[in-house]
Amino acid sequence: MRRINEIPTILLGLVILLAIFKNNLPINIIVFGTGIAILAFAIIIQLYARKRRLQKQV
Repeated sequence: MRRINEIPTILLGLVILLAIFKNNLPINIIVFGTGIAILAFAIIIQLYARKRRLQKQV
């Protein structure tokens, strides 16, 4: 469920970049940056879930 909540965050970041750069949007940097952001969100969510699971066992 938390993964679904992060989709609007990614979209908001893309909309802001579109508003800032308008006609000069560097597509390759945006694609790379978006991929890194998605990967970072996925890793953080997994680490947080693992932390909560371990705390629940104790």
